[in-house]
Amino acid sequence: MSPDTLGRLLADLDDIPTITDARIVRRRSRDFFWYSPILNELLSDKSAEILVSPRNEAEIIRIAAACTRHRVPLTVRAGGTGNYGQAVPLRGGVLLDITALDRIEWVRPGAIRVAAGAKLNLIDAELAPHGFELRMH
Repeated sequence: MSPDTLGRLLADLDDIPTITDARIVRRRSRDFFWYSPILNELLSDKSAEILVSPRNEAEIIRIAAACTRHRVPLTVRAGGTGNYGQAVPLRGGVLLDITALDRIEWVRPGAIRVAAGAKLNLIDAELAPHGFELRMH
């Protein structure tokens, strides 16, 4: 992304928390893809250029609109615990860190609605008093 594009994008994002420190952004742009020699070769040089951390859905909409307006790639990312490179930014751009969106909205018998950044241990802790747990356990 050119410095001009980055400047315009940052101006559009205004008060939404952002990080442009290349070391931090690179570290957050990676998962455990290096377990695979094939993926390591393909993904080791890939990184976003800016990390953006929305606090609510309205900010996600603003970020997506700004990325579209400035033709900047957008990669959505949560905890980064995967190991297959699914959320590694392939063309730079914005890494959208959704971990602040971790609300549990409701629990009903056999169902739960959570925000996209909710962590599995938080979900399990909320379900336990209801006699439920995540099925993958």
